[in-house]
Amino acid sequence: MEHSNVLARPGQPLTIHLTETMGYIAHFLSLKFPELMKLGMFIGYLHDIGKATLGIQHTLRANIGARGHALLSAWMALRILNESKALEQEFSRTTNLSVPDLKRLVFWVITSHHSRPSILLPEHQKEFLLGKDESFFLLPKNFEELLQPLTLKMTVKVPEKYVLEEFMLKLKQQNLRSLQRVPTDTRFKMLFSTLSGSLNLSDWKSAGFKERFQLELSDKGRKRFMERVNHAYNPNFTPAHERLISATSLPEKAYIELPTGFGKTSFSYFYFTKTKSSRLLYTLPITTIIEDIFNRFTENVARDDTSLQPVWYTSLFLGLSKQLKEDDTLEKTYKIHKFLLRPIAFTTLDQVLLPYLNSGRYPPKVFVNQKSFIVIDEPQLYGFLPLAILVRMLESEYFESERMLVMSATIPTFLKERLSETGFVNLESYLNIADKIHIPDRTQLRYNTDLLLERNDSGDIGLNEEILAEIIHEAQGGKNIIVKVNTVRKAQHVFLQIKEFVKKKGINIEVNLFHARFIAEDRKGKLEEVKQGDTRNPNCKRGIILVSTQVIEAGVDISYDKMYTEVQPLDSLVQSAGRINRRRDSTKNTPATIEVFEISSHHPYDPDLIRETRKILTKYKTIPESRYKEILNEYWLNISPMFERKLDLATRIHKKVQDRGIFSLDVGDWRDIYGIGGIREGLATVPVIPIDFHEKILNLTQHYQGLALIRRVFQYMVNVPIYLCLNYCPGEPLISKYPWIRFIDLPYDKKLGLLDNRNHKEVME
Repeated sequence: MEHSNVLARPGQPLTIHLTETMGYIAHFLSLKFPELMKLGMFIGYLHDIGKATLGIQHTLRANIGARGHALLSAWMALRILNESKALEQEFSRTTNLSVPDLKRLVFWVITSHHSRPSILLPEHQKEFLLGKDESFFLLPKNFEELLQPLTLKMTVKVPEKYVLEEFMLKLKQQNLRSLQRVPTDTRFKMLFSTLSGSLNLSDWKSAGFKERFQLELSDKGRKRFMERVNHAYNPNFTPAHERLISATSLPEKAYIELPTGFGKTSFSYFYFTKTKSSRLLYTLPITTIIEDIFNRFTENVARDDTSLQPVWYTSLFLGLSKQLKEDDTLEKTYKIHKFLLRPIAFTTLDQVLLPYLNSGRYPPKVFVNQKSFIVIDEPQLYGFLPLAILVRMLESEYFESERMLVMSATIPTFLKERLSETGFVNLESYLNIADKIHIPDRTQLRYNTDLLLERNDSGDIGLNEEILAEIIHEAQGGKNIIVKVNTVRKAQHVFLQIKEFVKKKGINIEVNLFHARFIAEDRKGKLEEVKQGDTRNPNCKRGIILVSTQVIEAGVDISYDKMYTEVQPLDSLVQSAGRINRRRDSTKNTPATIEVFEISSHHPYDPDLIRETRKILTKYKTIPESRYKEILNEYWLNISPMFERKLDLATRIHKKVQDRGIFSLDVGDWRDIYGIGGIREGLATVPVIPIDFHEKILNLTQHYQGLALIRRVFQYMVNVPIYLCLNYCPGEPLISKYPWIRFIDLPYDKKLGLLDNRNHKEVME
């Protein structure tokens, strides 16, 4: 067989494929680390040679996928390095690694590029290959010609007669685990992630992706970005914007506190362009509102400019995304969003942190995210543990090359102190804008111990008569009211209580419910109902009562007239106040009031946070917006020891990750040490499907597969605390073919969402 006839994939000769792949790798690495281009091309070349050699001709003809080439590709690369000492020494100097560590780097980049790096992976590959029939292997004639790289100008020849024979012999004799002794320092991991990530991207690109993998904006793209942002947001400029735009230089890592309504988002866009960064990674703490900010950016900035088109990704992407089409682009579009393969991306902080913590198939994300401008918006909404892990990561070398902006209306004092210690600059001082930021008293917190929730005869918690009468009276007067409670179950009961009361009294008031346990389709409808009560809209409805949970705290861009809320951690109360009277629509001379009433239980919050909040509220009774920052600093000083304890835990987590080197932590590790599952630390959550949709899901599994199936199944998933799943999820999968589809034996109601007992259903009926 002539090497010109060897195929890389149907219709594409290997020689052409190799030329393409080398070009992709060179392009990707030139954007990030040009000094690694030659090593990356060497790895990519041997990867493709091994793929073509190990059965690809047979598998192409048999119409099955080529498999099992990673060990052969890695062995060839090591074999060539052994024979070419000059090349070996050159790569050793380029990476500043010893020769043994260089070989470990090359080996693991190749063997793990199709999956997450695991210590046991090579042994599994070895077992797979040794069990294959000899006909699986096919060695092309003139194989040595294929080993003459087209762009590397190497003079190495590997005689074809012993390539596979020696490989199989060595494979039988070698304990591949000896190669797992990789360095555990950050630099080795970053080299691994960079080379592996570029190999991933070139592999995907050569697999027929028509979409561009545009990782960074060009100079012209940055100019257009600034022009579009200036045009979209100029009318709302504040003194902070003006000082930022006129600044001649800016720190690469900074934090700023700007009050709600002062244009933090547009401020971050200008900061991005002023630092001449070419990639923007914007993070928010709440999954459900990421797509909303993505849509606003697309409408206000990107519009018809394809180079500015952003991507977004969260764990709910498959269920919520409108960007996925049911055609042959589905998988490719999903991959572009999941790995954030555009210059502008909106996501959650965990999508930035977890790759650096070896979670899953992390190298592509680490590679893509390097040298990005990262915005961390509303950091106080994360639990102490995620914030502590972030601090420990910032103290390490992981984010050394990134530019970062941390921003919120209220950044905890203990976090600002840690940020300063890691080189972050306070922009309020740097831009000299402290005296330019006037905080109007649009809202005030008022602690009212006379208002409280109480249990009815059936044990359910609802509003007492005094609160209920007051809320109805306010709504009848044309005000739009938010009633916020701390759990979904309480929100459902309060919603039903108000509905029943207005129906019995014949009062014409619209009552809506919004929380996080609606399926995707219903959640979108509920969000639209919420926005109808935005008082800034001249066509908004009047006399609306919205019952909600903490999901309303951030990112949902609304302005109601008044709020009644249970006691929460003080920073959450202040954040909630940002949903009231945002542009002073509701009152002219007096602030709108957030009535804070007592709670029946501290859940889902830490009891220490509730206790410290009560102390502050009892001390001050009424707190105007102009004093929020001052009194929050007092609160944060009181709770800082709790953060310090989490820092100790984060240190242990960080050390565990470091000890693993490049290898991924498994699911059990994360279940034990992190418990990611929602916007707050506390009870971790798991995605489940209400049992009412069992027949629909079963029908989907019979008509769809792959991502098309996953996408449809995600439409019916909601996240619930683990305790609910332990109590109500069947022990065995109800659909044995798809064990990842987890049902929960609880009913679902379109108006109420997932119910955590069956009595709710009876109330609705």
